[in-house]
Amino acid sequence: MRRKRTGVAVYVRELLSALAKRDDLEVRPVWRPSRWKGRRMIADHLSIPSSPFLPIIGRWGGDVYHGPDFRIPSPGRIPRVVTIHDLVVFEEGLVDDRFAREGQAKMTRTIRRDRPDRIVVVSEFTRNRLIEEYPEVAESTDVAYPGIDQEL
Repeated sequence: MRRKRTGVAVYVRELLSALAKRDDLEVRPVWRPSRWKGRRMIADHLSIPSSPFLPIIGRWGGDVYHGPDFRIPSPGRIPRVVTIHDLVVFEEGLVDDRFAREGQAKMTRTIRRDRPDRIVVVSEFTRNRLIEEYPEVAESTDVAYPGIDQEL
């Protein structure tokens, strides 16, 4: 996470802002304890208060866990949804080899070890590309196009 919001940070902030306006939802942003040093920056990026994710999933009272950047906790007692914005790490020559290998390993852990209940992707292209790499997720993957900032 950088000081200037880009990409996923903008997505998260806008999603939280929209969900927080709903009367039928309680939204509680959480972050991994490994992000402790960046907690103030995280707070600056979000539109509502957040806290570290400390309890074992399913014992913290949530109805669903959403990982907005292709990371989720391992299976637990509540449904988990993950958003995947792109699969650039699988595209030859777009990123350096080390970044590609690490990104592919993280994606594979999320898909095959952590096994999200639902996967959200931001385009049909990304959905099709994800299914090429992980055919087993075809039935659990949905497209949800990101919104736009009406002020811009």
